Amino acid sequence: MTGDLTSRWQLETVRATVFARDIAGLDLPNWQSFIGPGREQVNNPSPGTTVEIGPYMGGTLTIGIAGRAGRADLILRMPPTTLPLSHRANNFSGAILEKLGGIAKKWLSVNSNIARLALFATVWQGERTLDDALKTILAKIPSFGKGENEKIIDFFLQINRPRNSDVDGGIIINRLAQWSARMVEILALPGSIWAMTGPKMIPRAQIDIDINTVERNAPISNDRIHAHLDEMAHWLVEIVEHGDRP
Repeated sequence: MTGDLTSRWQLETVRATVFARDIAGLDLPNWQSFIGPGREQVNNPSPGTTVEIGPYMGGTLTIGIAGRAGRADLILRMPPTTLPLSHRANNFSGAILEKLGGIAKKWLSVNSNIARLALFATVWQGERTLDDALKTILAKIPSFGKGENEKIIDFFLQINRPRNSDVDGGIIINRLAQWSARMVEILALPGSIWAMTGPKMIPRAQIDIDINTVERNAPISNDRIHAHLDEMAHWLVEIVEHGDRP
């Protein structure tokens, strides 16, 4: 999984998800066998469900398995930054996708076919004003026009552009992106040299991207899972770099 994104975009969350009729039969590794020591918390909210959480890559990694739903998730969440705009942290870059892609492939080295696969990410770019955030988002959506004197107060647009997979032409992959300009409340981090007095409202451009195989597809062969992950990561990066395109 590779990509070279603008340094201004920040990563908030990236998630790899696998669906299977018998999720337990995939024998996915738990935290200890997968990451090693360092897990902070494990929960068993219901039978057949486990959630393991611990620090990873400067953020928080969660491994969740929901047996009844036939679903498992590998989620990396980066901490919110309280840095000024000139000191942005957690840059969304190809290096992060490369690293997460490596552990996702290791996690999904299974001997069984799967029903569906998905890669999700939330990325954002802090701006000085809400209007600046809107301009950043609209520059990524050439099919949406805004008049010179037209006002838009709240902006949220969802676009799904399916494509046939390059790995397997019989597989259809949704490329769903939610584009928004919003105000987000950021709290000061205790002890941070950048700590602010109380919460701060930050204008930001945000893209929530969900690349996923459709439900009506045939099962995905286990020997093509890694290739599909690379393909999805490439398309995710394409959306951030180039915006909405067919």
